[in-house]
Amino acid sequence: MPAGDISSVFGINADGSVAPHKTPPFVGDAIFQGTKKPDYSGIRVPVLAFFAPPPPPEQQVKTFQPLNEEQRAILQSLYGEELVFSHTASSTLKKGVPDARIVEIQGAAHYMFLSNEPDLLREIRVLTNQIH
Repeated sequence: MPAGDISSVFGINADGSVAPHKTPPFVGDAIFQGTKKPDYSGIRVPVLAFFAPPPPPEQQVKTFQPLNEEQRAILQSLYGEELVFSHTASSTLKKGVPDARIVEIQGAAHYMFLSNEPDLLREIRVLTNQIH
């Protein structure tokens, strides 16, 4: 998670450590309460989907430099949650659209078109060449 994303989601303590989540839990609960599992089965056009599984914990430790075991455990827990989310989303799409081309770019930023532009352009060209 980029530093800007961390500071927008979590507070930062005076010692530089990560503070609790800024957003109260009821906000996320309210957002996800109305969420339904998407039904992709009606899609009849070529699908190209990009997913960004999180970087492994070993890489995140180098980036975020946790100050203690508690922070290290939080990183590990977040990694697990992000990995499950990413795999669930991609497998749901693949189940609904078996011919979907799913590209995983591990560690890509939220704005993939900025952080991984060459990868995206390459895959878009592959798809468009297959269509023509």
